[in-house]
Amino acid sequence: MTTFPEMRHWLVRHADLDEVFRRMVDADAGVGGWFMASPSMGPEEIWSSNGPSIAVMRSASSILHDLESQGLIRLANYDSNGYAQYELPADAREFEQWRRGLPSPVERVEAQVLRLVDDTGFAERHPDAAKHLRAAFELLAVAPLDVLTPRSSVITCARP
Repeated sequence: MTTFPEMRHWLVRHADLDEVFRRMVDADAGVGGWFMASPSMGPEEIWSSNGPSIAVMRSASSILHDLESQGLIRLANYDSNGYAQYELPADAREFEQWRRGLPSPVERVEAQVLRLVDDTGFAERHPDAAKHLRAAFELLAVAPLDVLTPRSSVITCARP
């Protein structure tokens, strides 16, 4: 199992891949899309369906392969010319949010739910439900994510 800190350490050792991955996450912007390297686009570009291409210092195909081998991207499809199209798995997006210090999707949902139930005196009116809700969020905070939810087989991460 690869943990978020292990993945961060791997990217630190591969600065060129780290920069490309960050730019891919920014281009993806949570709306999805795909990335590809095509010989017709030149060996130093990764094309994004959501924006401008990403200039790279070595073979784009090699960089995509290295990121795929670490589970940071996954093969999504082949276009009509046979070129591989890659996408960012949800775990990779969550990893980058963690790395940038942003709240995870679970943390954002927890904060919203707690705001709603705290504002209405929910815990006073429904003490048992509030107790179970707190226990569920505590479990999400400590349990490996792949145990709690279905995950892609590309990258399996546990929170630090």
